[in-house]
Amino acid sequence: MPAAEAWEKWTNAHGGINGHPVKVHIVDTACDSVQGQAKAKQLIDSDKVLAIVGSADATFDATVGPLITKSKVPMLGAASQSETFFTNPDYFALGLSTDNLNRASVYLAKKTGATKFAAVVCAEFASSTGADATYKEATSKAGLHYDGLIVASSSAPDYTAECLKLKQNGDDFVQISLAVGAAKKFISDCAAQGYNPTYQMPTSVFDPSFENVSGLEALSVQPVPPYYADAPVLKDFRDSMTQYADVKKISSAALTTWVSLETFKTAMSDASEAPTRQEVFDAVYKLNGNSVGGLVAQGLEFKAGKTSPQLTCFFVGGVKNGSFDLPYGTNPQCLSS
Repeated sequence: MPAAEAWEKWTNAHGGINGHPVKVHIVDTACDSVQGQAKAKQLIDSDKVLAIVGSADATFDATVGPLITKSKVPMLGAASQSETFFTNPDYFALGLSTDNLNRASVYLAKKTGATKFAAVVCAEFASSTGADATYKEATSKAGLHYDGLIVASSSAPDYTAECLKLKQNGDDFVQISLAVGAAKKFISDCAAQGYNPTYQMPTSVFDPSFENVSGLEALSVQPVPPYYADAPVLKDFRDSMTQYADVKKISSAALTTWVSLETFKTAMSDASEAPTRQEVFDAVYKLNGNSVGGLVAQGLEFKAGKTSPQLTCFFVGGVKNGSFDLPYGTNPQCLSS
């Protein structure tokens, strides 16, 4: 987690949090529920952390949620698509739920002038097919034709058949939710068939390597500003990564981690001499519309004992003509009510 290490060094070099030096404990769950529980116990019982920040692992969230609740440790995350962020009141979502991420994809399809929408989902994750109902509802409301889900395996050697089906249907906007390597292979196989729709990729798929894919036109719904934007709001992030990590490690995932940590820092700006976990909860409840200096897409409002509200605003990244694109700059877009 180079971004977490860079954030720690940068924050301490600039006075810590209200004069307190900070220590970030980094664990890797390997997306394994057993390891996830062991690592969570380590953070809570041994490391005595005040909060857990930046989780993007649905397996970790689902299996560790009860432990988080029992131990009363706040969890903050910008990559907050896992259901636990919206069902456990000790989790604080800084980004869209999965349903609103899918609605945002349809929103962008409509905004780009597309008329036919389809989605490619991962066969290895049964929950992926649950998006179908949301896509049906959102495309109907937007006046778009919906051609359903294409279920594809991330380990498939070839995606020609799936590409030809999409091409035959005339789908001009495709949500692609596969692992990065599989998504690149899928896009390449479709291009080989003369099929080049506009793609929408979630943050987990929008990898720096897509910048050089010839002919690719893609958008990406992001919980944080596009990491490659030369914008004042990202100056500290870029400077910290350059000084304390590796500028080549700058990515959506790195910025998502940074923003989660910055949210903790913002909430705890008046930290006491001996801060506690309950103090973190109370501080988060007092954010009162704070957008962390524009690092999150809308003001954050959390209430004690209540689950995270469904956020409706997001940032948009993109790739066009072999280069990263800022279709809307660093201005958030919001779903209509």
